[in-house]
Amino acid sequence: MRALHVFLAFVPLLATVLASCTPGPTQLVVVVDTDLAIPSALDDVEIRVSSDTGVMEEQHQPLSSRLLLPLTLGVVTDGEFLGPILVVARGTLDGALVVERSARVTLVRGETRMLRLHLVASCVGVACARGESCGENGCEDIDIAELPPWPGMPPTLPRDAGMDARPVPDAPLPDAPGLDVGPIDARIPSDAPDPPDAFRACTADIDCDDGVACTMDSCDGSRCVYVASDTACGDGETCTDDRCVPGVGCTHSPNSATCTDGVFCNGFDMCSGGTCSIHTGASCAPPTVCDEAAALCRGCVTDGDCSDETLGPWGGCTFADTCVESGTRSRARRTEVCADNVCVPTDTTVTESCPRETDGNSCGMGSCGGWGACSFGDECGETGTQSRTCADLACGDGVCRTSMRVETTSCPRETDGNPCSGGSTCDPYGACDYTDACDESATQYRTCYDRRCVSGSCGSTPRTEPLGCSRGTNGISCGAGLTCSGGSCVSCAPTLSGSFGSGGAFTSATGSGSTLTFQSNTPASGNISVPGVSMSGTASSGICLWGAIGMGDRIRFYDWDATTFWDVFVSGASVSGGSTPPCNDFPPYGCFYPCMTAVHSSGSSLQFEYSGVIEGSITFACP
Repeated sequence: MRALHVFLAFVPLLATVLASCTPGPTQLVVVVDTDLAIPSALDDVEIRVSSDTGVMEEQHQPLSSRLLLPLTLGVVTDGEFLGPILVVARGTLDGALVVERSARVTLVRGETRMLRLHLVASCVGVACARGESCGENGCEDIDIAELPPWPGMPPTLPRDAGMDARPVPDAPLPDAPGLDVGPIDARIPSDAPDPPDAFRACTADIDCDDGVACTMDSCDGSRCVYVASDTACGDGETCTDDRCVPGVGCTHSPNSATCTDGVFCNGFDMCSGGTCSIHTGASCAPPTVCDEAAALCRGCVTDGDCSDETLGPWGGCTFADTCVESGTRSRARRTEVCADNVCVPTDTTVTESCPRETDGNSCGMGSCGGWGACSFGDECGETGTQSRTCADLACGDGVCRTSMRVETTSCPRETDGNPCSGGSTCDPYGACDYTDACDESATQYRTCYDRRCVSGSCGSTPRTEPLGCSRGTNGISCGAGLTCSGGSCVSCAPTLSGSFGSGGAFTSATGSGSTLTFQSNTPASGNISVPGVSMSGTASSGICLWGAIGMGDRIRFYDWDATTFWDVFVSGASVSGGSTPPCNDFPPYGCFYPCMTAVHSSGSSLQFEYSGVIEGSITFACP
């Protein structure tokens, strides 16, 4: 059965627990408070309780509000173990140490005492010497000689004007959050020796020096080994048990062994509080009288006048080490016989075995390796876990055993926006968005899908991707009588106008490419060129026209008398060339001119008529 038990609770719960204990419990109430701002200057308090067997328990409390203060920690023993007990309170901010307070105390059997550990702002950054801790009065000895009784309600620090107001004692407090209990990592002040680390790598014994004189430090292969020697801590005092605690050093705990104070007449003696201070009373029974100088009882006549067998109080059980479950205890035994009126004493020692249960008791300071890398379920997971291996030292079957365990904790990360499996995919580009048939510059679009982390999962995020496109449109038809030029749609078909009377001598007119050829019989005797258009069609023979010539943007037709003419305008084209054909000479009649009834325009065509019948036409068309 363990000698030391720890529980953590707020004031109302603690008061109930203590009140329900059996009469006369041996208890310590630790009260932790601070005048630092919560949570901007301090957001977590850790309380650690250890005895000469090493670290026993650790509790920590996140501080989100000043309503959670003061914290109270109850320490209860089985009545036999009194200490010393080392209590350390550490205040942290974002995991970094801000202020620390330590005290070493010895309990009072059958009483409840109080230990106040105030983490005061004036101690932030203060480094005290070994064996001292910073408090309200600066650096003080961590050993506290006397503790006040527990008053039933924890006292609090005075509050500055700018700090949160304290609730009244009977105000309701929030429920205490769950707190982990168990073996802890060795975390000690910077001025203390390094704790023994079962995971410390080494190549030589010097690598394992823990700064504690009572341990034998050696390198076994590649790991450090520490062997504690209690005999190295002997102080020669009967009333203290000397122990070597790895990582701490020598401790000297008060015991209840038998002892002698050098006074015969006060009876048998026993240790208490580290000194030989308990006595059984008068050594000599009437009618005998105690002679202190001779350490004898005088005045007896027979053996019956001397004291009967006298037994001293049992001393405390002595065990070979922390985990041994079978020990011994002893007490003094005195018998007397009367000789020459003197009770002659014979002192012997009576010894008996005493058992105890040690399974599960800590027998050294556990240690943990470094945290491993965080493991996340997938590439987008934002909450993962990391583990480390810890070695716990605990008693089992009467010996100190090392047991390995794995600690796991959560670890967060931010993944929003990170690329994830699948990369990016894109749909085909759409058509170019030309505004019209002649537009030469445009944009085409496609939708792409990026695989990125969103709220811890891999998702598809769409985006639009543009691409420029271009083309040449010059000369492309953009409608009836229209063509593209420089990205714009312009008119390309000539518009003919004008009407023509009868007369004139002209054999035929033909279209060739962009040229009108007028013939008077053969060979050709004139032509009209119309750049930018294509012409087609023929006019039959037998039509009468004297001549036709090109003049800028028109065609001029002459009748047989060479004085009457008609102009045909060709819009959108420039006409050129042409000459007046000679007449056919038919003596004695002179020049003879064949006749043509009319030449007129119809849309983009020239029409040639003979006696009201269309004999042929020439059409102007866009390229």
